[in-house]
Amino acid sequence: MNEYEVILEAVAAGASLMESIFSLLMSLAFYILQGVALYRMAKKLEIDSPWLAFVPIANVWMLGKIADANEVAPKHAKRLLISSVILLIPFAGVMGAVVGALLSGNDTLGTAGIALMIAFCVIVFVTAIVYLVFTYIAYYRICQNFAPEQTTGYFLGILLGGMCCSSMISLILLLILSGKEPMSCRKIVYTAPTLSEDQH
Repeated sequence: MNEYEVILEAVAAGASLMESIFSLLMSLAFYILQGVALYRMAKKLEIDSPWLAFVPIANVWMLGKIADANEVAPKHAKRLLISSVILLIPFAGVMGAVVGALLSGNDTLGTAGIALMIAFCVIVFVTAIVYLVFTYIAYYRICQNFAPEQTTGYFLGILLGGMCCSSMISLILLLILSGKEPMSCRKIVYTAPTLSEDQH
């Protein structure tokens, strides 16, 4: 290896490290801003323990609680939490199978190991789809509560932003929604009709 190749490898390693740090910082910023949006919504809806918006897994529960704010029979918080926890179980099983095979000194997983990994992957895939469906139903209900006149526009922005473009678009829309007054907290002002002098 000559000096030129060593310099190239060092530059490539430095660039890779900078990219990893940048990704980590962006993920952290995204997580904190999403927590801020959920926290603000929970405070406006007077939901207990709004700080849970910043706690992993508990923030999924908070998203469901915010979505259930106007419901007679709330159930999204429970469904979102259960599906997110179930999503972690097969993932841990797949990782355990791979680590177990590697630690046993066996280069191959064997037919049973591969079948087990395929089964876990199918379970993870189905659970992820269920989790996404519940999440987007929750976002739709949040849009209905915080922007009833523009529900479709906000929801399509969140849906397309999260699935196609960038989650940053969804985050921005969620932050905008958190600045609005929820429908469940809007005061309806009723003024009683008064009799005019002509009606006396």
